[in-house]
Amino acid sequence: WSPDGSQLVVLRGGGGSVSVDLNAEPWFEIVLLSRTRKGWDSRVVGTAGGAGPRAARPRIHDNRIWLTRHRGTAPRQPSETILVSMSMDGTDERVHLVIAGAEEVVPSPDFTRVAYKLEHQAHVAAMPSWGGSEVDITSGSVPSRKITSLVGDWLSWAPDGETLLWVEG
Repeated sequence: WSPDGSQLVVLRGGGGSVSVDLNAEPWFEIVLLSRTRKGWDSRVVGTAGGAGPRAARPRIHDNRIWLTRHRGTAPRQPSETILVSMSMDGTDERVHLVIAGAEEVVPSPDFTRVAYKLEHQAHVAAMPSWGGSEVDITSGSVPSRKITSLVGDWLSWAPDGETLLWVEG
């Protein structure tokens, strides 16, 4: 949701799977819903790759759509997880964070911190301000801390942004 409640960004399955399970979707459409006097207008502004149970979770912040993507690296190497933003019409995509090997990346509601799952553990890092180039969190360039000792799955923030929630097991 946008802060004023006039817009919502959602993922819509691409329909490329024979299963009704959204985890099997090979890709999703990024759909921007805008409130009008007569209801809601919808517009497809981009696509997001399916990531099994960890599909991108789009958010609206600073009049931009934010979500995670995966990009390939060297052959036979795991992909990098990146946090990107794009303008509300789907153009001007920017890579903000790189977290090699992360399975989940979830910005706090106020976008001052980012939680991520790396090697089954939950971590929290400071969200660097946009300086025109991507920041690799795993390189130690921003303060980061592992916060679980057993496992941290399905990361989410409390609405106030002060508490990180996760599931064990």
